[in-house]
Amino acid sequence: MDERNPFASLKKVCCYCNNACSGAYQCRKCSKPCHAIAPCSFSTDDDEGFGAKVTCCNCWLSDDDDDVLMDQNANVVGTNEVTNNDHDDDAPIPNIINRFKSRLYLCWCGRVWMDNELTTEYLDKVFGKTFFGGSRLLIWDSFRCHISVDTKDTLRRLEIHSAVVPGGTTKFIQAPDVCWNAPFKNAIREKYNDWMVNGEKPTTSTGNLKAPPMDIYLEWIASAWESIPKPLIEDSFLTCGITKKIDGRHDEKIHVFKKDGAIPNGLALLKQRRKEDAVIKGVEEIDLGEDESDPSVDI
Repeated sequence: MDERNPFASLKKVCCYCNNACSGAYQCRKCSKPCHAIAPCSFSTDDDEGFGAKVTCCNCWLSDDDDDVLMDQNANVVGTNEVTNNDHDDDAPIPNIINRFKSRLYLCWCGRVWMDNELTTEYLDKVFGKTFFGGSRLLIWDSFRCHISVDTKDTLRRLEIHSAVVPGGTTKFIQAPDVCWNAPFKNAIREKYNDWMVNGEKPTTSTGNLKAPPMDIYLEWIASAWESIPKPLIEDSFLTCGITKKIDGRHDEKIHVFKKDGAIPNGLALLKQRRKEDAVIKGVEEIDLGEDESDPSVDI
């Protein structure tokens, strides 16, 4: 064992298949070891040989940084980082733009992670000043570029109110996490698995499998989103307690209050609190009425 590194002798495990691997290959996004062959990873470029960087399929299939919304016509609108092994990442491809212009907003950024600049572009392109119309509330998680000064300035310019879901609670009260992220990503996985079995797959000069071509994976994303029923999106807000109706009519739809939810007694507690608030409000209204009807003047 290497005395300088007591963990050097530990067996490395592929982050996708959980089987032993040499550790010579690491995912370029999560930096975890993985096999440099399908279905565990894709070659990200023509870099090959010992220690070459690849993208594990966990990261490729489960990237949560793509923001997706639905408009009134149930089309996909959102920012999506577009990359292609055989193309300069930040140079738009006309035929790709023409093919997906009515289904996707494509951001030719040449990088993986969302930042302030991309968030601003997302808000300008997807929301602008007219999308949904009237007073608008954007509810999203506490990712750093969602709460930055630049983003707050953009939201103010676009006249969009925002609410931030606290860290660690998205699985309870963020609509995508609770209701439609899973079917959306499952649909993409099904298309990926079908492509692995039946599709034409590009390879590097030494035979390693490359990531799917851009037109292929963008079609997966658009088709997967279009497969999500519109009522599921609409109901997901009520499921997370997001509604303009504050009289309690939708309380029973809140999923954390279900018998198998995180707070099974929450509905009873909420109803009790509503009664207490109603009593307090009633007393305040009575006191206000008595004050207004009292003609006496304190001297």
